[in-house]
Amino acid sequence: HLLNRLFDTDLDKAISKIESLEYKLPDPVLIVSKIFEKIEGANISQKSKLLNICNELKCGNKELQATFITKIQEYLSSTDIQSQQIGYDSLLSAKYLERQKIRQIVKTVFDWLKTLSINEKYQPWSIKAVFSHYALLNTEEKKEFLQFIFNELVYKGKNIEQIQLGFQLLSEIKHNPKYEDRVNNFEDIKMRRNEEDNAEIGRASCRERV
Repeated sequence: HLLNRLFDTDLDKAISKIESLEYKLPDPVLIVSKIFEKIEGANISQKSKLLNICNELKCGNKELQATFITKIQEYLSSTDIQSQQIGYDSLLSAKYLERQKIRQIVKTVFDWLKTLSINEKYQPWSIKAVFSHYALLNTEEKKEFLQFIFNELVYKGKNIEQIQLGFQLLSEIKHNPKYEDRVNNFEDIKMRRNEEDNAEIGRASCRERV
């Protein structure tokens, strides 16, 4: 099988060949299996393209879907930003996955985020991945994630980007939280703003509504 040999000899050519065929392949299961065999030795750009092929082929079968899910969880549970972004992009493109499987991914990633030290909490693509499927969280999980945004991103945020991401996510939540509903959270933010030595971070923290 020509493609199979290309994977062993020239990964970039194998990827280009599949793209030129517009993902119309006689044996998707064989190709996806080969991708998971080769992906760990691939560079970041190749990994992104390989996972895109997996998505185009809907991972071939249920068993390989499980491998794909494990891989996405692995990338989104990494402190490497490039790996996170690959995981995020691949998750958003995996529209064929069942609702419960996507929920499994975002719950696993959120559980990982909660284990990190305060200095490691800002993992932007992992946080965005959880937020992208916020609707799949149950009521208690939504409350917990909302508290994570308020507390870990805005109130304890270590840089402007972290604080701004927190406010961005709060503003995008349907029926976004109002001051009167979360007085303590907003008062914490006001206190942090007033006590902040870094003027730029102080300004980033000065929104009282979302």
